[in-house]
Amino acid sequence: MKRPSSPPRPTPSSRTAIRLAAAALMTAALPTLATEITIYQHDRFRGRSETLSGPINDLGAIRFANEISSFVVRGSAWELCTESNFRGTCRVFQPGEYSQVGDLNDRIRSVRDVKQRPAPVQSGQPLYPAPPAGNVYPSQVDSSRGITIYEHGSFSGRSISLNTPIASLESVGMNDMVSSLIVRGGVWELCVHANYQPPCKQFGPGDHWEVGEQFNDQFSSARPVNTGTSYPGSPSAGGAPPAGSDYGNPEAVVYAAENFRSGSRTLTGRMDNFDTIGFNDIVGSIIVHRGNWQFCTDANYRGNCQTLGPGRYNTLDNGLRNQISSARPERGSGNHGGNQGGNQGGNWGGGSGWSGGGWSGSRGSVTLYEYGEFIGRSYTITGTVNNLDPTGFNDKASSVVIERGTWEFCTDAHFRGTCRTVGPGRYGSIPPEMDSKISSVRQVGQ
Repeated sequence: MKRPSSPPRPTPSSRTAIRLAAAALMTAALPTLATEITIYQHDRFRGRSETLSGPINDLGAIRFANEISSFVVRGSAWELCTESNFRGTCRVFQPGEYSQVGDLNDRIRSVRDVKQRPAPVQSGQPLYPAPPAGNVYPSQVDSSRGITIYEHGSFSGRSISLNTPIASLESVGMNDMVSSLIVRGGVWELCVHANYQPPCKQFGPGDHWEVGEQFNDQFSSARPVNTGTSYPGSPSAGGAPPAGSDYGNPEAVVYAAENFRSGSRTLTGRMDNFDTIGFNDIVGSIIVHRGNWQFCTDANYRGNCQTLGPGRYNTLDNGLRNQISSARPERGSGNHGGNQGGNQGGNWGGGSGWSGGGWSGSRGSVTLYEYGEFIGRSYTITGTVNNLDPTGFNDKASSVVIERGTWEFCTDAHFRGTCRTVGPGRYGSIPPEMDSKISSVRQVGQ
């Protein structure tokens, strides 16, 4: 019996054709990624919502004008503008979940997609879109464009603040542990694999209470991104702000409810009467981004006035809650450094200029915490402590809460060594030169 002949072996050119055909079939089989945005009436994706797949020149047509407080972008980037017909202040947001929208809260009037769709998948490439070609990844950004990542949702658990790329979060003990984050300015990209390998997700400025179910406890690397989009309070590129910019000017955001909820107003200068911005006697929480700000219960800076330094005040004491009528930056309030450790920043620079002697004014208080983010043992001080050694808190403090007064902290006993003067605020972390090194503390002003 005659044996059947063997099929001819494929030539190199035919093997290439087969691979290309297989790749084309794989690409065709991939689902088309819808380009859409879901807008929500309240932050954290609550309240009335609408899903849009095309441009809306005026959101008033769907009863959503000036009512957006959070949104989810899918497929490609979307542009959101504060005026109809895509005018006013416009921002481009990459695909992702934005649980809060910062200074755009209740201001968005028109939206449209910008059709930045990923290129078709080629043979041998991963099935994830590559980063946009125009992206620049700085080796370092200013601390006020940094990010703080948290172990658990709602900014709880272990945390670390970054202003440089981290190719492996395992090196800082946060691999596969990120559940929420705060971006203080610009854009950050977090990726599921080390060395920024996809899938990745970009986060714009704001408080991201959750990173999304798909990415929870999945991130292994993080880096800052310059997308070419400018955000208030952040330069258009990494590094120092350009000369002559107003990047260091004072800025505070007031919210109509506790925990930075409901409507908000951004302040960059004096506000003699909150009636003019529709916010009189309703402020429930405050974020001070830069500078020291005086908040008063009466118009024209009268009544009960309190000064708040850079930080996040998710609730106010009874003296200010729902009573603020005017606010102004204090003289000399310029660039005070921005947030530290995700909860509070502060002016930890410079000496006090204090010439000695006890403080004879109103008594303030400060609480030292053993670990960052106000965790661990604590010790409250209401006067001068020349040497913390007898208290068991020498060289222990990694976070600080100043309830009232201006305080001087020094790395050596009897106010020697490196000293820093800081005003009221909640400081979830402190500069490396002071972290776990404070040995003496005293009040030096109101």
